[in-house]
Amino acid sequence: MRYCPKGTAHFLTSPKIPDAKGIFVMIQFTPVGDSGVLAVCGSEISEQVNAQVMALDAAVQAAQLPSVVETVPAYAALLVTLDPLQTDADTLIPALRRLWDALPPVSSTAAGRLVEVPVCYGGDYGPDLAFVAQHAGLTEQQVIDIHCGRDYRIFMLGFLPGFPYLGG
Repeated sequence: MRYCPKGTAHFLTSPKIPDAKGIFVMIQFTPVGDSGVLAVCGSEISEQVNAQVMALDAAVQAAQLPSVVETVPAYAALLVTLDPLQTDADTLIPALRRLWDALPPVSSTAAGRLVEVPVCYGGDYGPDLAFVAQHAGLTEQQVIDIHCGRDYRIFMLGFLPGFPYLGG
C-alpha cells in the first residue's frame, strides 16, 4: 500500500482481475471534494473492469456504511458519495479498501437479468436510419438486423433517466 499526502490519491497495489490485455487492474481511490470518493478500477472500457466496478458497488451497498449516501457506478469507476458531516474521504477510503481486498475474483460472464427494450427504426423515431445505412454501405434492414441480432451489456445508466450506456 502506498499513501499519498492527505487529500490526494490513495493507491491500492493488490490486483483483482486482468484487463483485456492481461494486465492486472489496480484500484485508485481519490477524494472528490468534501463529499465523495472516486474508486477508479482501470482506464479501459471492458466487461472485466466493469464487472469489478459492479462487484465493488454491491459490496459497498451490502456493507451499509452509515456515512455513504449514494454510489454511482460507471464504466471503470465507482463514485461513492458521503455525508461530510459524518465522515471524510480519509476515513472512508480505508473502509473501501477493505471491501476491495475482500472481493472474490469476479467473472465478466456472470449471469445478469435480460431486459427486452422495444425499439423503433426510421421515420420520426429514427430519422438517421437512412444516413447510417448509407454511411455503412448497408441497407436499412441490414442495420436493423445487426442492431437487433445480439445482446448488449448495460455498463451504466446515464444522466438522463433510464438512458443506458451499452457495450458488447
